[in-house]
Amino acid sequence: MMNNEKIRYRITFEKKNLARFVGHLDLQTLFQRALKRAGLPMAYSQGFNPHMLISFAQPLPLGMESLCEMVDVEVTQEIEPLEAVAKLNDALPEGFNVINAELLLPQTKRVAAAVYAARYRAVFNLEQLCHSGCSEETLTNAIAYVSSGNEPYEGIAEKIISMEYNPQDNAIEMILRAGGEKNLKPVVAMGAVCEKAGIELVAGLVNYTRMEILLK
Repeated sequence: MMNNEKIRYRITFEKKNLARFVGHLDLQTLFQRALKRAGLPMAYSQGFNPHMLISFAQPLPLGMESLCEMVDVEVTQEIEPLEAVAKLNDALPEGFNVINAELLLPQTKRVAAAVYAARYRAVFNLEQLCHSGCSEETLTNAIAYVSSGNEPYEGIAEKIISMEYNPQDNAIEMILRAGGEKNLKPVVAMGAVCEKAGIELVAGLVNYTRMEILLK
């Protein structure tokens, strides 16, 4: 491989339990320290204040768990993916779990530029939902109304790719636009659905998980 050719890996990791309270800026610092402790041959920018060449995907809202976070890292030489995964897991605190490290082709877009949507799972607290008196039919109709772009939800509907209620799991599965100007946070989408269904979206009513990040 030529010396001037970039060597990049895409690292996929989970963020669970107490780790969900680590904000995006703190996550960047935490990951840089973990990469150093893992002893990976990181590449740095040029200039008076060099920094690691890493790029995260869509920031995760504080308090939300994820099974699919991604970060691209640039290194000075090729690394063994399984060894990198093991070393990073040893260096990261509890709640973080690296599940994959993939060598990228030179022409691959940075992950932050490739994100176009994300899949979320919003699980209701059954006791609170029952207390609200909302039926399955009311919730399903509210989802259909909001997703169809009826007033006053036109701006939200254009950012919803799909949204469906799963009564068995008491959860709403949704794919929402992400990245750029058309980004839609799941709490905003759920707020619209709950408003239409006559449910007060109080703390503890819904537990969110990002299940998948969709790339172009």
